[in-house]
Amino acid sequence: MIRGLSILFIILWGLMFLTVCAQGETGNAHVILSYPLNGEIMEGNGITVTGAAYDSDNDQGVKNVAVAIKAPDGKYLQSTGGFNIHPAYFPTTTSDGFNSWKSQISLSSWLSQGVVYTIVVIVNDGKSTELTDPSWTFISSHTDSKGVNINSDVELCEANLDEAVLGLELINMAFADSIQPDDFVLHSNISGLVIKNVIRENNSKASLVLDYEGSDFDEDTEISVTVKSSALKNWNSLTSNTLNIRASKESLTVSAGEQLIENLLNGAVLNIQLKDVTFRDQEINAGNFLLVNAPEGLSVAEVVYQSSTTAAVNLAFTNSDFDTDINDFSLTIKAEALSQGSDLNSNLLYIKAVNERSDKLITGFTVPGQVGQSVIDSEAYTVTFRVPYGTTVTSLIPSILISEGATVSPGSGVPQDFSQPATYLVTAEDLSTQNWVVMCIVESPPGENNENDSQQNNDNHNENNDNNEDDYGHDNTSHDEITSESKRKKNDEAILRETVRSTGKAFFSLTGRPEGKVTFLLDFINELEKNNVPLIIENNGITVEFPPGVLKTSLWEQALQQGHSNVAIKIGELTDNDKRGAVVRALTAEGSNIAAIGCKMVELSIETFGGSGNASYSRQVTGFNEPVSVTFDMSSINLGILHIVELSGVRIDNEVTLNPVPLGGIYDRNNKTFTFYTDKFSILTVGQAKNLVTMSLMVGNTFSKVNGILRETDIPMLLFNNRVMVPLRFIGEALGAEIQWEENTGTIIVRQGKNEVKLVLNQPIPGFDIAATVIKGRTLVPIRYIAESFGAQIMWFPQTKTVYLVR
Repeated sequence: MIRGLSILFIILWGLMFLTVCAQGETGNAHVILSYPLNGEIMEGNGITVTGAAYDSDNDQGVKNVAVAIKAPDGKYLQSTGGFNIHPAYFPTTTSDGFNSWKSQISLSSWLSQGVVYTIVVIVNDGKSTELTDPSWTFISSHTDSKGVNINSDVELCEANLDEAVLGLELINMAFADSIQPDDFVLHSNISGLVIKNVIRENNSKASLVLDYEGSDFDEDTEISVTVKSSALKNWNSLTSNTLNIRASKESLTVSAGEQLIENLLNGAVLNIQLKDVTFRDQEINAGNFLLVNAPEGLSVAEVVYQSSTTAAVNLAFTNSDFDTDINDFSLTIKAEALSQGSDLNSNLLYIKAVNERSDKLITGFTVPGQVGQSVIDSEAYTVTFRVPYGTTVTSLIPSILISEGATVSPGSGVPQDFSQPATYLVTAEDLSTQNWVVMCIVESPPGENNENDSQQNNDNHNENNDNNEDDYGHDNTSHDEITSESKRKKNDEAILRETVRSTGKAFFSLTGRPEGKVTFLLDFINELEKNNVPLIIENNGITVEFPPGVLKTSLWEQALQQGHSNVAIKIGELTDNDKRGAVVRALTAEGSNIAAIGCKMVELSIETFGGSGNASYSRQVTGFNEPVSVTFDMSSINLGILHIVELSGVRIDNEVTLNPVPLGGIYDRNNKTFTFYTDKFSILTVGQAKNLVTMSLMVGNTFSKVNGILRETDIPMLLFNNRVMVPLRFIGEALGAEIQWEENTGTIIVRQGKNEVKLVLNQPIPGFDIAATVIKGRTLVPIRYIAESFGAQIMWFPQTKTVYLVR
């Protein structure tokens, strides 16, 4: 290194000639310094400078020659001996009158590494002094030189610059006794970034506190600091190393607490997640949240602050009709609501349009303790039900079923006075309405005739009306016939057939039946499938709907072959206190992400049986051909926005281990009900599940939904050998897994936490009759294998070829 610098200096000096003229006080005395000079780096980083000079007017001679080192700020540096100017001596005088000279400078302890310095020659002829700069520069390579380093305990980024602290440490130097922010210069191209304060910790350490006004920048950059000489003891300024500043990639992710559907938009919740930026404060102005490509009538009703990076947006919708699905709905948060940067635009969300139905029927109506089934007249829009003698009818609480998508007022579960006919308003999806009249008949005392019960309990009825018409023009004779003692003793199947004729659905209410069980012939299931009629069973606010044919499993067929002729479906609240306590403990156990919210726990079971007495036999049916929907009435539970967002159906698998399984679901704010699906019966309830992942994928479609957000893949879900195949990276990343590829073995490793699975291309997956396959550059795998390997639940809907995943 030293030899290389010496050669460089010699070459430079050989190329430069400098003549300096200094006019003395008399105006005719000149001193001329001629070059080339010879400069070389001495051992120990010393410099020797030699040259020659002469007096142009030969009157005085050259008295003095000296050499100095000039720093970049123009100041002359002191050597270890304390001198700024280093005198030269004249060993020889040449024949042509030149006086040769030589000066030695020790550089071993006072040059900063990497700094460019200039050698300056000073000549004094006794009359004048001239500063002569031959532009000879060199870069110090001294490793023990003085300097300053800056550092930060955290990675500096755009989001944390305000109030960030930089540590300064001097090398072989000391700070002045008093230092101020003005003693430091911050080198940065970040607008608005300044030094706010400086703290002197000791002679060699200090801290700089930064202030940042939040001007946005999009590219990574660097900063450095210069310490002025005013902050140092007996030294010139020093410039530090550089630190990298990462530009924030501010982003906004929005997810829906449930599927965004036209008729459920009012009160829907959008979950906000910020990255690399925070909310400015906890008082969030809803006016800073803008809906983009929203249907007319959709607006932001309220924004609930949750943390510095999360919030919940509550939507309001005036039910303006739209008929086309919206694929590009998004949210913009204005910069005024954010700690820094500009406006943020979210990902795209999907809003499903609903082709509004005009149906506004009451399809089921029960009150606790009623006698028999209610009689529903869908042409006259009346409902009649009977209660035992002595029942107080001024505050009965009905359970009401209505047409899909419709609403009813007063709502299901709202106490009502039935001492006279009550009117219920049913509103269809298309906003058309229909008034229904509901009448209560109180049974006569035992032994008395019930023939005129309806007249005795109707204050508005004309007692002298001989044609059996009430004030509403309805024929009460037909009501008496349907609710007569003989009709009330009809078996359950006959009641189901009657509801099929009147409503198009097989509906049965178990309300008032302590055992919570309905019984009918197995052949009736075949009839329902043939006529494409669903079976709906309700009991005290819990409704289960079986699609046509869903019960015809292999076990069902075996039951028929074994002579079973009957089926019993039980839907009843879990009353065993010990078992209830065990379920609650399972929900709240350490490591569980499900919390109990006080919802009912319901036991659902199906049994086929035949024979009688000692020859009777039975079989439990535990699974179905496709999932069935379960709806819980949630009107009695006080739910906040956060509860609604995290609601999930829960199934308790295994009566021994009581393993809680989240099932997801959708909350209906209009009817205050929660609906989810299950493909097996067990103990069911509704709980609060944190960090739930839900996915809905359809075979042949490149679009899917992950936590309510519409996602697109470049290859659709495919069906091979009755296996749903999905892109591995898509399903893996949705479940939070890492994917690695070992090219030499053709092995794919999928890892999440402690769970790991390995797949070898074109080799059958263990337990499956299919292998991981590459199509169009994408690796496809059976979704059930990946999902169940990482603790997710899979439900298959064959009618729509849709997979629903929950974890």
